[in-house]
Amino acid sequence: MAEISKENEKKAQELYTQLQMYNENAKQIHKQLQMVEGQYVELAGTSQSLKEFGKSKKGSKILVPLNSGIFVPAELSDNDNLVVNVGANVAVSKNVESTLKLIDRQVEQLKELRDKMALDLNRIVTRGSMIEEELKKLVSE
Repeated sequence: MAEISKENEKKAQELYTQLQMYNENAKQIHKQLQMVEGQYVELAGTSQSLKEFGKSKKGSKILVPLNSGIFVPAELSDNDNLVVNVGANVAVSKNVESTLKLIDRQVEQLKELRDKMALDLNRIVTRGSMIEEELKKLVSE
């Protein structure tokens, strides 16, 4: 009977190690998921702002952000074209419609990534719960 106890102890240690790995993995995915969610919300807001901007009239008074919370009053001279950063410090001129399509594609990609990550997180949490239950049974024997 002492041999079974040693077997159970070894099995419990293995399960506990697995559980710790699953918990750590779940924490990492949760943190990444929060970052993706933040990007998603930001891009969705950008999309809405672009739609509103497209309705602006030339000559409208606007506030141009210089930095967080710092704005310069300006007059809108072109409501059709935007300068869009496409990465690697490269900016191109795009019209509002094509920029909206670009942003909407990015929003859709982030939504798909967010959904996949949520599914992965759910699987990890479920598997972690199963290991925890198995560990409880083993320890109570």
